[in-house]
Amino acid sequence: MEKLEGLWHKHKESNWLIITLLVLFFPVGLYLMWRYSGWNRLPKLIVTAIFSLIIFTNMGGDESDDLIIDDPDEVHAEAESETAVEEEKEDEEKQEEAEKAAEEEAEKEAEEKRKEEAAEKEAEEEREREEAEKAAEEEREQEEAEKAAEEERKEKEAEEKEAEEEREREEAEKAAEEAEKEAEEKRKEEEAAKEAEEEENDTTLSHDEYKEIVESYMMNIMFVGEDLSAFGEELEMAGLSLLAKDLIYSAYTTQELMSERFNDDIEGKIIPTEYERFHEELMDFDINLGEYLEGTFNASENDDLIALDNAASNAGQLMTQMSDLTYLYPF
Repeated sequence: MEKLEGLWHKHKESNWLIITLLVLFFPVGLYLMWRYSGWNRLPKLIVTAIFSLIIFTNMGGDESDDLIIDDPDEVHAEAESETAVEEEKEDEEKQEEAEKAAEEEAEKEAEEKRKEEAAEKEAEEEREREEAEKAAEEEREQEEAEKAAEEERKEKEAEEKEAEEEREREEAEKAAEEAEKEAEEKRKEEEAAKEAEEEENDTTLSHDEYKEIVESYMMNIMFVGEDLSAFGEELEMAGLSLLAKDLIYSAYTTQELMSERFNDDIEGKIIPTEYERFHEELMDFDINLGEYLEGTFNASENDDLIALDNAASNAGQLMTQMSDLTYLYPF
């Protein structure tokens, strides 16, 4: 039964089913034709008229056997009744067709409206999605721009801070250098003043100072001794030659300069106590050596051999003093 109902609902609008039922059971076929078929009105009227004629023909044949003569008024009334029924039926069919057309039109309009609404909704969603994407992109770009600006600001602040620190460090170093320089200059001035004051207040020679003076003097004595030794040899071999005169002159001038410098170095100075005896012997030796060289030089210049012999007699005393100095030499 369910299959028949399904077949009925599925094919009730099909032309083949409508034609089949018109042939087999025309009342149902007529109903389906007027209710569900898409035929034009004229074919429907023709089919309906044919089946109506068949019905009336069959009905007329049966009644002719029972009735001999029909009443004209009854026939006319019956015809009018049938016409009214047909008109009423036709009006109903028109109304049904109009309702069906209106329903189909309404469904079509509803479908179109639904499609339009769906399209509008889709367009609205697309627009909202595009706006959201655009807003997100703008927000991202703005965030990136703000981030870049913030990083640039931080870098600039860091550079300015570094430059400021560098400037402060340079100023501090410069100030420290100036302060150190001033302190150094002040220290040097104080040391110089102190040294000057010490020099003014203390004239005692230190061990190193006296040693330096004596060593310089003794070195020159060696040079003088070499010249005197060469002078004696030349005098013995060649007499008072020009070379002998040059040698005695060299010894004399060297001792004179040496003695002058020695006396300048110790002038106004106090000799350390431990070197006083040695210093006395050294001063006495310097005087005797100077006198000997002066006499010998003058004799050589005057070619005075007697004076040379007298000067030579004093050489032994100088040698003795030289031995004593060597013995007392403290350095």
